[in-house]
Amino acid sequence: MILDKYTLRDKVLATGLILTPFLTLASMSNWDGKLFIASMVCLAVFFSVESINFRRVSPWLIAFLGVIFIQPHFIPKYTFQIMGGEFINPWSWKCYFNILCFFLLYVTLISNKFDIKLMTRCMMWAGTAMAVYIILQTIGVEQFWARNTEHPEAWHILRGGNNPWAYGSLGNAKIAGAFLALTFPFTLAYTEEPDKFLGFLKRIIPATLHVFAVILTNSRCAALGFLVGAIIVLAYSRPRIMWSLLGLMVAGVIGYYLCGGTDSGRLVEWQKIWTVFTMPRLQFDGRQYGFFGQGMGSMPFAYSGPMQSPFTRAHNEYLEILFCGGIVGFVLFVKVIFGWVRGVIRNKGEGAEHVALFASAMVSIVMAFWVFVWQIGPLALYALVCFALSQYRPPPTRTAL
Repeated sequence: MILDKYTLRDKVLATGLILTPFLTLASMSNWDGKLFIASMVCLAVFFSVESINFRRVSPWLIAFLGVIFIQPHFIPKYTFQIMGGEFINPWSWKCYFNILCFFLLYVTLISNKFDIKLMTRCMMWAGTAMAVYIILQTIGVEQFWARNTEHPEAWHILRGGNNPWAYGSLGNAKIAGAFLALTFPFTLAYTEEPDKFLGFLKRIIPATLHVFAVILTNSRCAALGFLVGAIIVLAYSRPRIMWSLLGLMVAGVIGYYLCGGTDSGRLVEWQKIWTVFTMPRLQFDGRQYGFFGQGMGSMPFAYSGPMQSPFTRAHNEYLEILFCGGIVGFVLFVKVIFGWVRGVIRNKGEGAEHVALFASAMVSIVMAFWVFVWQIGPLALYALVCFALSQYRPPPTRTAL
């Protein structure tokens, strides 16, 4: 059988990559359910391997995790009465649990050899399935046995504005667009088919579906992510096209703002978040908490509630890490990102799949400036897999003297 050539860890991770974007739990909200499922996938892959090597983990990442896990001793204490009991920062346990699960997956991925072709194919076809789902939603045939006729604004995208029906299984059009932007580089790197024409069709059809679906979501951030991914992939194969896309991206961004494009209120909220972060009243028990932030996962409680803001997330992962993790956590996190980029560029992984993994990871880094891509289960899982597999190096072989 075809599956016999794959290891157990390959099968577990591939299954998780395919199912996570489309599954949720009835007892949780869509995003919380998907994040829980993604965490369970992380643990399943971790327990499917025989050994892991913590020595491969960046010391800056260890330092970052160390800071956020001792952080509860230095952050404000918010007390809540729940079912007659008193709880301090009750939201934090979920955040720390998810961070631990994703860290274990990361260590597993950089310690063991996984079938990179299989993983990139799974992510590509999952993205293609999401694109088809979005197209069906937009034309009102999401459930073909009960055609939806109650969406008179199904083609709202043609008149401008966000399409309320093009969200796939992710519950939000911008999140769906970000997911497609993460999987798009894999459509450009499909090299498995020996027949050139058939291989071309297997690239062009998924790529076309991705582009059409992201247009339907009307997500400007996703469009930028598409261009970033395409530029990185084409830089290795077709530099001339790469420069054309780079010029198109720069011209598009400049033209968007010159034509009165909006930021959906992000800049105003970012200024408020920065003000709250730097306000002297962030002092409790005579201690200043700017160095260690408000605590991981505290944004809805330490900012959105007191400030009566509709933003339960910062819509900027770096600003949210600064707010929640403080100056120390933010500096260490940025150091981890720069260290990863430098390491991948130095390693120069072989094959189109490694290029696509690097491109997809870079797409998530860019989109993190506008979308909370690292807090949605499927997007966080895909980004982490790309981060880890793009830097995997086989252990050095020892030769006998």
